[in-house]
Amino acid sequence: WPFRGAVILTERHHELRRDAQGRLHGEQSAAVRYPDGWSLYAWHGVRVAETVILHPGTISVAQIQAEANVELRRVLLERYGFERYLSDSGALPIHANARGTLYRQELSGDEPLVMVRVTNSTPEPDGHRKDYTLRVPPTITTVDEALGWGFNLPARKYQPVIET
Repeated sequence: WPFRGAVILTERHHELRRDAQGRLHGEQSAAVRYPDGWSLYAWHGVRVAETVILHPGTISVAQIQAEANVELRRVLLERYGFERYLSDSGALPIHANARGTLYRQELSGDEPLVMVRVTNSTPEPDGHRKDYTLRVPPTITTVDEALGWGFNLPARKYQPVIET
């Protein structure tokens, strides 16, 4: 790699993984690995500890809440699972109606995590209806506002006649 006043020479990597945007990303292994064994772990361009990729089951709510780096906290949340985090962290429901439930969880040094949980109106092949949890902006305060936001509509205009 040429720089002004210096050049870095290195052996070519043995493995290289990237996401669709070209960022270093390894879902189940190192994003970069060299023949001598040195490797780097990354999640959508954010460098992380090996355990975040190889052992995501070891991530805890306490670890997520104690993480000061906002980007790394986002990765930990993704790997832990937003829906699981809502349940395990004690996130509070702030609004509910027939369409779903809106949850809010404060995050130290960051914007609150606000998510809406809804049930798909279309049954799965086995007949059950799948729940979805979607992250929404922290300014949202009602389920209808959250659902409307997903369609770029104000809450008052989100009035589906039929859901499929």
